[in-house]
Amino acid sequence: MDSLEAVATLARGIHIAALLSLFGCLAFRCFVLPGSDARVAAVMRIGLVSGWLALAIGVVWLAAVSGTIAGAHSLASLLHAVPVVARHTNFGKFLCLRLLLLVGVTALLPRRGPRIAVVLLVTSGIAIALQPLLGHVGALQGSVRAVLIPIEIAHLLAAGAWLGGLAPLLLCVMRAPVPLATTLCERFTPVGLVAVGTIVVTALPEAGELIGGLPELAGTEYGHLALLKMGLFCFALALACLNRFAFTTRLGTGPARRMLICSIAIETVVVLCIVFAAAAMASSPPAAHVQPVWPFASRPSVVAWEEPELRGELVRLSIAATAGLLLIGIGLALRRFRILAAVLATIVVMPFLPSLSLLLVEAYPTSYARSTTGFSVMAIARGQTLFMRQCAVCHDPQIGGGARSDLTAPHIWGHLDGDIFWWVTNGVTDPEGNAVMPAFGTMLSEDDRWALIDFIHARNIGIQARDTGKWSPPVPAPLTPLNCDGDEASSIADLGPHDLLMAAQSYPPDTGRADLPGAETIRLVRDAAATPGEGECVAATPAAWEAWRVLSGVPSDRFSGYQALVDRQGWLRAWLPSGLAPDLILAAVRDADSHPIAASARAVQAHHH
Repeated sequence: MDSLEAVATLARGIHIAALLSLFGCLAFRCFVLPGSDARVAAVMRIGLVSGWLALAIGVVWLAAVSGTIAGAHSLASLLHAVPVVARHTNFGKFLCLRLLLLVGVTALLPRRGPRIAVVLLVTSGIAIALQPLLGHVGALQGSVRAVLIPIEIAHLLAAGAWLGGLAPLLLCVMRAPVPLATTLCERFTPVGLVAVGTIVVTALPEAGELIGGLPELAGTEYGHLALLKMGLFCFALALACLNRFAFTTRLGTGPARRMLICSIAIETVVVLCIVFAAAAMASSPPAAHVQPVWPFASRPSVVAWEEPELRGELVRLSIAATAGLLLIGIGLALRRFRILAAVLATIVVMPFLPSLSLLLVEAYPTSYARSTTGFSVMAIARGQTLFMRQCAVCHDPQIGGGARSDLTAPHIWGHLDGDIFWWVTNGVTDPEGNAVMPAFGTMLSEDDRWALIDFIHARNIGIQARDTGKWSPPVPAPLTPLNCDGDEASSIADLGPHDLLMAAQSYPPDTGRADLPGAETIRLVRDAAATPGEGECVAATPAAWEAWRVLSGVPSDRFSGYQALVDRQGWLRAWLPSGLAPDLILAAVRDADSHPIAASARAVQAHHH
């Protein structure tokens, strides 16, 4: 990160913290501290300072981002970039709109009265509501963006009500008489509860979209910042509970008041750290968009549940864990025998804890890495060439000795792509440390290694397709570029939710174009110069012919005339041999439409997308 990026990240954090503080002061004024005494004036002074700070640092943020976008290396080039970014980028336009709103709010803040406070609260809320358009959520597309923008707005407004209310609350607890301080703490409680609840609920969908899952949470910079943010949030929440239920109830005593003041001050600092952690996350690429590096020697796995001899042991572990949790829950509910319940729960669970190791398997830093090729026909064809050159002598009995691992066995699909990538990159050794397979990390590029894995998967599943006519487990259709009449699509992904028949035909075709209700036929051709007929699409690369042939599992001399059925979700569903009657093809299409692939299968194969 260069100096301008660091300045932009720091400015983002200070700007957002000041903006949230302004909103929180106004919310505190409207909902917690009614009236017009000196304490209201003091709270408004905090808001005024926050507003001017947000305005000033917002300008710095705009300048730093402009300089980063333009690659500015001098003050003159930075100043030249600012108006360009402000006029011609969404970031600049929305940030300038926010700055204008802040000018209006700070100008009207010295005016008193509950009505003007409500107007300023709404205006500052609008300024906060622009934030999703300045970050990762605003860069998303389609329905996901439409859903996440209001969710993040609610998240930020709740954060402002909590964070911004802490400084006024601290001021009032320090200066107000004990009865009033107690009342204000009690009034702030429902505001804090609503804010915290909203923060928790709204954080989940955004985390699911931008983080992804456990591998991304544990193995990326964005995920580490998210873990830090969650830890700080839990700590701040614990302080808030301590303030309300321990210190506030004993506020009449001197030590309790001092402890409450100290606790609120610490909570304020912690929440500020949360804001800066969020700013750092916004300046980092989302975890879902980068390759995770798994930091542990083991990873979770449910493979043991599929083994009958191990399933019983895991069932006993589940029963013991459930019993232990019930004992602890009963102790907490009754508020009696809690220590005894914890001891009994430990006694119940301890004998079964070694069974937890069955839910873990060996892992590597690349275990959760995703293919960079997109499972394309070009990658499969390239992987086939590499396999014949580097791997066939050991792994293909028709070409070499075939004495090593059978790469057509069904268990290949039980391994993560990232595990196979690690073995291809670093080699495989036996328990004694002797090399079983050489390392190809220095001989093949990263894309070549992924292409090799794509071919292994395509060849593996093609054997099953040859024998059964179906693909199991479900396999996504490989990315296939198209040449369509009228340029209506550049790949099969652009054709929308249609059933597709990928037909291997000579060129010009031996038969007329199929006309199936609700389905579209795409011709696979060997001739790179083939052009589509009126209203049709053909594969735009000869690699498509060979890649789809590999997926079919049939020899080259028998491939012409075969058709692969791709359902509306993009999954390979059936392999239809040459000469099949049209009514049987229609039956296969209807079967695919009436029996969609389950969501769980989609999750298993997500690494191909």
